[in-house]
Amino acid sequence: MNEKNPEVNRKIKDSVFTDLFKDKKNILRMYRELHPEDKETTEDDITTITLTHVIVNKVYNDLGFQVKNKLIILVEAQSTWSVNIIIRLLIYLVQTYQEYIHKKKLYMYSSKRMELPVPEMYVIYTGERKDIKEKISIREDLFPGVYVPFDAEAKVITAREKGIIHEYIMFVKIYTEHCRKCKTKEEAIRETIRICKDKDILKEYLSKRESEVYSMLNILFDQEYQEEAMRLDSYREGEEKGIEKGRQEGIEKGIEKGIEKGIEKGIEKGREEGRT
Repeated sequence: MNEKNPEVNRKIKDSVFTDLFKDKKNILRMYRELHPEDKETTEDDITTITLTHVIVNKVYNDLGFQVKNKLIILVEAQSTWSVNIIIRLLIYLVQTYQEYIHKKKLYMYSSKRMELPVPEMYVIYTGERKDIKEKISIREDLFPGVYVPFDAEAKVITAREKGIIHEYIMFVKIYTEHCRKCKTKEEAIRETIRICKDKDILKEYLSKRESEVYSMLNILFDQEYQEEAMRLDSYREGEEKGIEKGRQEGIEKGIEKGIEKGIEKGIEKGREEGRT
């Protein structure tokens, strides 16, 4: 693990997503899928505002873009589910607004209401859990049953019938499936890219960036293998410690019982001697 920046490993997992949406043409495709009613917005109306870093833990978000001065859209891609994603999105949103206010030279202490783009937040979930809700919120998911004086929510996308979001989800699912089926990582990666191109899943992107995608998936495969090995090592270590602790507690309990029995016998013997 990179100790200087522990978030680097997490970002490897999302690198295909972030690389895919470095292309403004793909961002526009995503936007039109999220807002099919808007037929007029063009690439020139979109500004990428993905954060280079956030002060808290120096984490990076996956994708942020602004549509004219109307919308700020933040999107996170997740293969492992965590309700904590909503608090991360809130942090990204606050930082994004801070940069927007600074760039536009807005005065936060003015009595006049600031004109800000409307925020929208999305999570694209590519994992296997079936109990995922259509939206996640701070009030419902982080503080259920407790009043909190603020809220934020994100729409969760787990499937689409067509389009670039659908293609990205299918790409991840095909890759995950072939990591299990194939004997080597090279075979899993080659098969993933071949099948996706044959099925017209991110075909244009994969044709242009095949070697880069291969490298990214290669790193990801090694990373996941290492993480699994670390989990198994931790499990074994925990199991061994548990056994050792159980033995120690058993020995201590046995000694304690022995002392108790010895004391009881000593007291009884003393009583008998006192009677005689």
